[in-house]
Amino acid sequence: LPDDIEVSRVASGLRFPTGLAWAREGFLVVADGERREIYRVDTDQRPKPTHQDLNAAQALAYDSQSRLYICEAATRRVVRLDKRG
Repeated sequence: LPDDIEVSRVASGLRFPTGLAWAREGFLVVADGERREIYRVDTDQRPKPTHQDLNAAQALAYDSQSRLYICEAATRRVVRLDKRG
């Protein structure tokens, strides 16, 4: 990286982070494929698990209605979660 780029750690303690997405509400979600969980990362806080027992989540994306799409490698499918889970 160029010398004028500042790098900051925003999360640690994850085993195998495989995907991330920004929520409209301003937080980041990170998929941990090995732990089969999705974590919410807020400013200056440790990552908190939000969804568990997923099938090796790989990639994440939000749509315009704040629904979370998850690519599950273990099941070879894409699932969608709304705010109710």
